[in-house]
Amino acid sequence: MDSQIKEQLFGTIVNEFKRLFRIAGERNKQIFAGQDEAFNSAATQINKVLESVGKPDNRLGSPLSKHGKIVEPVEVGIHNARHALEANGQTATVDGVNSDN
Repeated sequence: MDSQIKEQLFGTIVNEFKRLFRIAGERNKQIFAGQDEAFNSAATQINKVLESVGKPDNRLGSPLSKHGKIVEPVEVGIHNARHALEANGQTATVDGVNSDN
């Protein structure tokens, strides 16, 4: 095979590999950006839980019945944090769980 043809062939192969690596890198950036967004959303939900649990005196009612008023937002927050990590969005509120997701 002529040396010029070999050089052109190898050059074409190298350029194609570079193009494929660039495409793979761009896709990885998109994937990681989505994971970062999901993690930040989950962290926000956990912070809401921590704020809610950290202020039990602000809840009305008997100290003997406050556990129910504390557990509900904790359960909702943890549920939403898990769904955020799975990139499924937030499906729970204190009024119920949206079963569409």
